[in-house]
Amino acid sequence: MIVNTAIVKAAAIFAASLSPDADRPPSGKSGFRLPFLQRKVTTEVAGLPALDIATASKDELCVAPDAADSAVAIDNQGGEQPEKQSILQKHPFMAACGITTINAFAADLLTQLVFESNPWNAKRSAVFAAFGFLYQGMAQYAIVNLGWEKLFPGTKPKAVISKIFGMNLLSDPILFMPTFYIFKEVMTQGSFGLATVKAALMGYKANCLMDWRNSWMVWFPGHTITYGVMKPHQRIPWMAFLSFFYMCVLSITRGGV
Repeated sequence: MIVNTAIVKAAAIFAASLSPDADRPPSGKSGFRLPFLQRKVTTEVAGLPALDIATASKDELCVAPDAADSAVAIDNQGGEQPEKQSILQKHPFMAACGITTINAFAADLLTQLVFESNPWNAKRSAVFAAFGFLYQGMAQYAIVNLGWEKLFPGTKPKAVISKIFGMNLLSDPILFMPTFYIFKEVMTQGSFGLATVKAALMGYKANCLMDWRNSWMVWFPGHTITYGVMKPHQRIPWMAFLSFFYMCVLSITRGGV
């Protein structure tokens, strides 16, 4: 219950940091407008006479297409500007890869220097950074936003629950954990081959029950926010924000290189 409450609070803080102020009316101006007055001003600016709708003739109400287009263009320029997109919205994939790489590196660095009080092992941090970039950034973006989202689109309860169970019972045990162990073994042995993969998977087999338990404590409630609250471009940054603490646990329990 403590973990769930902490995750919900973390989600609220994260979402608030990403919320734009685009809906707020400009300073000194009212957010309420009268459409007929706006149209009158527009026609005047466009060089057209302001018409009294009640007394105008049918011909006077007919506006040439070019003049109408000009009026619409000026109205768009003078009206509220379109919402500016954040970097996450413009470049969601690149932003996801950058955030997860820095996140994984920082989590291991903090664990080594603060929690374990050891000299910095740069090789170990490189494992976490590479894992953060290749799996948590590139692969996980495809899994979260393209894979499960295509199978169970939307935020209805059934779709959200299906994606939560899919991530926790399939994606993480079958993809996330084995990939991490293989990365770790490759960095340890300095080579990649069948023997390296076999040794990595044997290590995962010995630790899988504890690893699953640690993962599920974080990600069953965590993915409720991922799929139930966050927009697609916010999902990987949110997961990186939450996984910082999970990566610290992973660094302590499985970080030895």
